[in-house]
Amino acid sequence: MTAAFSGFTEAALDVVRRLSSEGNICIILDDDGCCGSSRVFVRTGMLRGEWLELYDKEGVRVVVHPRFAKSLEGGVLIDAVDSASDDSLSAETRLGKKLLLRRANLGSRVSA
Repeated sequence: MTAAFSGFTEAALDVVRRLSSEGNICIILDDDGCCGSSRVFVRTGMLRGEWLELYDKEGVRVVVHPRFAKSLEGGVLIDAVDSASDDSLSAETRLGKKLLLRRANLGSRVSA
């Protein structure tokens, strides 16, 4: 089984659309040991290094680092929550939001 990306919740899709309306974005899924292994980082521009592409559509690219890919087996989706005081450098924080990973089988509404 390989990493599976199931899409975005409606809340995340709203954030992604707002960010991508300003230009192409890359959503990076990785585990740096924090955030309960739900790290999602949004940036503009190209990435260097070894990444597995999970999604590439309409100026939105989702990639995962190979060492983290196994933990995504069974499917994950990206969700968005309000975050008024986040010190992350991720692009969505300026919108007062934080993107995070959820297991796809939790029954959330998904759009791809």
